Amino acid sequence: MKIISLVLSLDEVDMLNSWLGQLSDGCGENKRWTTPYWRNLSFDTTGVTIQDENASPFKGKSDKDILDDLGDRFIDISNECLNYCSLSDYFDDDKRKEDLNLGVRVANSIVKKFTGTTDDEWDLYTQEDFDRMDKAQADLDAMSEKCCQGILDLYKDLAKLTGEEPPKTLEDCMWKPEDGDFYEKLKELDND
Repeated sequence: MKIISLVLSLDEVDMLNSWLGQLSDGCGENKRWTTPYWRNLSFDTTGVTIQDENASPFKGKSDKDILDDLGDRFIDISNECLNYCSLSDYFDDDKRKEDLNLGVRVANSIVKKFTGTTDDEWDLYTQEDFDRMDKAQADLDAMSEKCCQGILDLYKDLAKLTGEEPPKTLEDCMWKPEDGDFYEKLKELDND
């Protein structure tokens, strides 16, 4: 076992533990290089613990080289995660997840502590970014509402054709578990 002393905040420890989760069962799960990291590493506020210091990629490396490598690997997986979510999604509670710039600040801090760089890897979100996200969300909400209304209108038209009672809400159009087995219902419709 090898311990690399390094002062880490609770936010940094939480983010690093979630990063390990991404390595084992997320963005990194199908990459061979991730296995020795998630199997051997653990983080706490006093630093990094490597369970098997003789495992590749740790064997024979200095603390600085290991931390540089961890910083690079953290950047790689975090950038891949950014295709699906924000850096704040590394956190497990809603309050911290909602603060997008907290995730950026903590991730930048981790990279700086690991690699010794003074540059930020990721930029903080600006008000313009938040405005663009709000507009995109409003556009998605409007599109979703339009699709839902289209589904409801389709079912109302079908009800007119079949003489059945037209649905009043979108939920009336959806199959529910209490309606019975979905595949049995499909067979019944096929037999009609």
